[in-house]
Amino acid sequence: MAQATASRSTASHAGIRSLLAVSKPLEHAARIESNVEQAEQNAAVSTATIESLWVWAKRQAISKMDLSWGAKEAWRILEAFPANHCFPSHWYIAERLLKSRSAVRRYLRELEEKGYIATTPRHDEMKASKSSKHRTPRGQTSNAYTILDQPDLIARARQILEDWHAKHHNQRE
Repeated sequence: MAQATASRSTASHAGIRSLLAVSKPLEHAARIESNVEQAEQNAAVSTATIESLWVWAKRQAISKMDLSWGAKEAWRILEAFPANHCFPSHWYIAERLLKSRSAVRRYLRELEEKGYIATTPRHDEMKASKSSKHRTPRGQTSNAYTILDQPDLIARARQILEDWHAKHHNQRE
């Protein structure tokens, strides 16, 4: 009986050893996969962090440019819109700045003259007329704004980022 128990225990130890032999590589693979997933998440966070730092640096840089207060604030409003979807009305910008629409037009003209934005008129070619069955031209409906990358703004934003990095790097050490 003792011999049968010993052979069963040897067999069960052999089974456990074979399971461990299989499970250790699986555990190792699972750890590697987990590390890869974590690295991918960190890379995504790093990319998002870098993008948000760049936006912050550009916003800091615009505040140091030779523009009126209203032009700087109008630029910040336009810059917050997604690329190719920037067509706020003068009224919207005026409401955000607590200024008149004519002041907003001055700010936008200043930004355009100094090369910080490009303005493209948007048109609705035709609209249905209530009095007739024919479509009539409607004309300009709004403007599309494109933020232009000014070399001086980019250079200043890079300098702000370098200063920020040096400051934070020195604090860690």
